[in-house]
Amino acid sequence: METTPKGKRMTLKQTSGSLKCLIDVLSTKLEPFAKHLANAKWQAQQFDSLRKQVPKEWVLMYIDFAENYNCHFQDEAQSAHWSYNQATVHPIVAYYNCPKESCREVTHESMIFISDDRVHDQHAVQHFITIATEHLAHQGIPMVRQVHFSDGAGSQYKNKVSFNDASFGMDDLGFPIEKHFFGSRHGKGPCDAEIGVVKKCASRAVLARQVIIANAHDLYKFRRDYLTLPKGTQEEHTHAKRKFFFVRDGEVKRGDERIARTEGLKPVPQTRAMHSFVGERPNIVSARERSCFCEMCIAKDHASCVNTNFLGTWKTSLKGRGEVFNKPLEVDDSILPTLVNLMPVTNNCSYGISTCATSAEILTSSSDPISLVSESAGPCPDVTNGLQTDGEWQLRQGDDW
Repeated sequence: METTPKGKRMTLKQTSGSLKCLIDVLSTKLEPFAKHLANAKWQAQQFDSLRKQVPKEWVLMYIDFAENYNCHFQDEAQSAHWSYNQATVHPIVAYYNCPKESCREVTHESMIFISDDRVHDQHAVQHFITIATEHLAHQGIPMVRQVHFSDGAGSQYKNKVSFNDASFGMDDLGFPIEKHFFGSRHGKGPCDAEIGVVKKCASRAVLARQVIIANAHDLYKFRRDYLTLPKGTQEEHTHAKRKFFFVRDGEVKRGDERIARTEGLKPVPQTRAMHSFVGERPNIVSARERSCFCEMCIAKDHASCVNTNFLGTWKTSLKGRGEVFNKPLEVDDSILPTLVNLMPVTNNCSYGISTCATSAEILTSSSDPISLVSESAGPCPDVTNGLQTDGEWQLRQGDDW
């Protein structure tokens, strides 16, 4: 991480050292990396389980911004390369129970928003969600709760404005809102599939000279005419739907009304460590480290959830002030098997280490940094707790050997 006048940024730096020094550095990264893997895997499993069995009158939404689409056309002037119009693309993939009484299937409907407003912020996200909710209500889809899953982009989804919008769920939409987040670098999801379909179809049509896409509205008309599901000749009772919406520049509310709602808000403490946020009432949200959609949690009987020790403790954040969150859940025996399976480390090391810890030994250590220290290889650059003595490499934890 490099600090610049504009802020911090990730850079690639080259360092040199012995293989033992490399092992020493890697050993300090094992615990946080294992915890990251456990969070990413757990959140993905919770989304998959909820998607397959959506509770009655619940709506699950997967939301994500796409990279802006460059509006171009075949046989364009060479200089047009430097002045492409761009279109914002934001899919919302919703899962809900089929409204037909005799059907028990889960319907997934893709609502893809196209706009010439190129600002990707929480205000745009809230506008898209509102339109999507109105569309579902118009179809007669009953809704008593909405659950949103997204990545943890701070400027779009995982921020105090987004959490505050969730707290106004009852006032704005008539039902509570939950916001849940995947782990970092969680991979591709349903929104990425929709983005790939619409972009590839548009690009192929342009290359074949079937359409000229000069702006965001042209892109919307092409997608609406050719990619909407179900098509006019298809049966209305279907479990795969796709609809397109166009949002003109200036429609997204970013004025005094939004400013007044967010005035005085403070960030939720330890936002990056939390993955589950539930709106309680205006300006009040509850958060915990991980999500859970077991039968007990769906029924809001959190005290009876068998995963309580793994999920962390619910904490509440208020407008203008925030309660200090407890330190994120330490690794304990209840989650150790999951972490160990995700981070295998063998006892049989071939690097001359006489005392090599297993993943279980590392994960159950105290908060003191762990390092493998050589007594003969000389100093290790940028290694915590390195020592220079004579002997073999050993595992060091804090000041204990």
